[in-house]
Amino acid sequence: GSLVMASQSFTGFNYEYDLIQAGQTLGVFGISLVGVMITGMMLSSILPKVPFLKDMILSPPGVTDGPKLRPEHEHAADQLLGAVGTTLTVLRPAGKARLNGQQFDVVSDGPFINQGAEIEVVRTSGNKIVVREANT
Repeated sequence: GSLVMASQSFTGFNYEYDLIQAGQTLGVFGISLVGVMITGMMLSSILPKVPFLKDMILSPPGVTDGPKLRPEHEHAADQLLGAVGTTLTVLRPAGKARLNGQQFDVVSDGPFINQGAEIEVVRTSGNKIVVREANT
């Protein structure tokens, strides 16, 4: 509204002329707005394809093209399947345990497990290690 009023030049009290000029101003403003929208849509499809501009545009979440933060540990939890260890804290249901001489964050598969109890790894998913109390 303020852009239209700022570009309007009033000449006294000639209502017919003022209405015609207001219509022209609104028309120019509308055409400009449509032009900006079309230009934006065209640029949004063209700019990601330009090599030096492609790096300036963020990729959507979930894209895994880049390097991984510790690729040597990517499947480390899978190697623990069936391992036996002891809890360092009470698992209610999450806590810490020592497996194969290393400390890990683990999750209990069911009830709480007391500190110092013997546990075994029943499944892993990513970096999540699920344990249960070992049958002694």
